[in-house]
Parts: sequence; structure tokens; C-alpha cells
Amino acid sequence: MLQKEFAQAMKRAQSMNSNAFLDAILEERPDLKEKVKSGAIKAVFPGQGFSAHTAIVGDEVFKTAKCYPWPGIETKDLILGIEREHDLLQYLQDAELPMPKLTYTGRKLSFFGMTRLQGAVLSSWDVESLAPDDKRQLAKDIATFCADLANAVPADDAVKMHLDVSPAEVMFDAKQVRAEMDSPCARALFGARYDFFKKAVDDYIDYREKNPETAAKILMHCDLKEGNILWNPETKRLTGVIDFGLSHLTVVESGFKKLYEKYPADFTDMVLEEYAALQSIKITRQQVQTWACAEYVAYALNAQRGTGYTRSYNDYVRGPLQLKYAAPAQPPAAPQTGDAASPARRASGPWIARLFS
Repeated sequence: MLQKEFAQAMKRAQSMNSNAFLDAILEERPDLKEKVKSGAIKAVFPGQGFSAHTAIVGDEVFKTAKCYPWPGIETKDLILGIEREHDLLQYLQDAELPMPKLTYTGRKLSFFGMTRLQGAVLSSWDVESLAPDDKRQLAKDIATFCADLANAVPADDAVKMHLDVSPAEVMFDAKQVRAEMDSPCARALFGARYDFFKKAVDDYIDYREKNPETAAKILMHCDLKEGNILWNPETKRLTGVIDFGLSHLTVVESGFKKLYEKYPADFTDMVLEEYAALQSIKITRQQVQTWACAEYVAYALNAQRGTGYTRSYNDYVRGPLQLKYAAPAQPPAAPQTGDAASPARRASGPWIARLFS
């Protein structure tokens, strides 16, 4: 755990901003302070997420809880996420994984430093431009990372690091969700989309019963999106994976949901094929899609009854359903862009817009 008193760290983090965070880093790291002051190195603030401040100082990256108000997630959960990422990096310090290495643990504030990985951000456009063999190799690199991560941390140790739960994920009982789908409230909630969602939940239950080997929860990165996957455009190989704030024990299809959302469908298929071969399990894009849809149904039902979840119904359920979903007979059109959208690009749109395709 980070070396600090939790309540004090939470109080300070609530009022923290990027400049104050940099001041806190340099206060504890006089070696960096002198270099920044002399101009030998620069401090850079990359794009900030909703839950963390990030500062790059020389060859190190520093993170602390941002504590931005977010419906359904409390400040203590955000700080706990920073704690968990720190502990996971510390646990895997000697592992041969393409991920950052811990360099510093804050003493006065809940923050930590890690090595800055080399590489460019892997975008969906980058993936589309790859030759088939290069695309397959890159998919294998990502699958190998996921398999190695899953095998590197025993479940018991992950629980000790509080990696068994995530405030960003609904851990639901699919059969209970299926029973609720028969209620008049569910029919009214999903309207014209009711039959589709009902079938999605049925398909998920059927898949889970036929594939018990994938029911065990394993450690997954759970945020494999553009910005967190780095590669070398020259060698076409993976150079690293960053941002482990959402890493936790979960079922395998949950761990690949972000990859499915953000990258071309054929690339997702390749990653899943390679992962399945490495782990000797069955996992396909259809199964990831079915799980994602069933989880979304659980979000909708939980928000409707207001039990255990404080997320806004308008922001997180009704809006997405109305604006991003279309009736099964009318699949949503591909997003319009300035460039002609290739089939792979159309397939790489948000998963919500592809559920009916």
C-alpha cells in the first residue's frame, strides 16, 4: 500500500490540481526539482482522465487520484484505484511484462511514479493500415501480454490487493437478470428493443453453461483501448501497455470488452484467437458482444430500480438506449467521417452501435 495516512491523502487529493500535483512531486523529489529548474528536463501534463492526474517528468510518469465527481463512484473508490494500480505494479516489478516499473512511492500524498514506456499510441487507423502478417503478429503480442498478466497473479494475491472488485463494472447474476426481463417494467424499459435484449441475456446464459472453463475470474487489464496500448510503427510490434487503474479479477469476455469497442472487428478476432490458443479456452468476439450486452441490461435494470447503483438513469441508461441503439430491423448507419470509411473502420465503431449488425 502507499505510504500515507488514507484520510489525509483523500482530503488533499480532493483539492489537488495538475500544478499542485507537480509541486508535490518536486517537493519529494529534489533530484527532479533541480533538473526542472535548470531546464534539463521538462514537466508535461498529458491528457487527464476523469479519475487521475498524470504528470510526466523526464523519464518518469506520476499519477495521483483526481477525485473528479463522477456519478456512482465515490472519492474513496478513485483513491483506492490509485492504490491498487500502485500495488499491482509493485507486485509485478520483476515480471517480464511490457508494462511500467514502479520508481517511487509518495510519502506525503497518495501518488506513485513509474517508468515512461517508449512507443506510439496504437490507433484503430494504425491497425487498419497493417499488412495481414503484421496485424496477426501484433494481435499475438497483445494476446500474449493478456495471458501472461492473467497467469502472473494468483487469485488469492489479487484479492489481497483489492483487485477482486471494480466500481466501474456490474458483477451480475445472469439468471436473476433473465428473470427480471420477464417483468412488465423491463418490457417498458426496453420497448422495441426488448426481444433483442432478452435474446442477448439468454445467449449469454447458454454460453456460460456450455463453457464453464471461462467462468473463473482472472486478472485482466480491462482497459485495452487507444491510448493504453503502445507500439513501434517501424517494427510493428507491441512495446507496452499502460494504465492499470481498472485491472481486476473478472471473467475473460469482460476483459476484452474495451478492445472490442475500440478496434477493428477483424483485429479483435485475431487477438481472441491467439489468446484462446494460449489459454486453451474458447473465446470469440460474439461471446464478448453477448456479455457486453447482458452487462448493459444489468446496468439498465439496476438503475431502474435504484438498488445499489446511483448512476443517473438519464445519463447512463435512457440516453444511450435512445440515441445509440436502433431497432433490430434498422441497424444504425456507420458514423460519417471526412474520409471514406473502410469495412474494417465501420466495424470498429462503438460496440453499442454494432449490436444489431
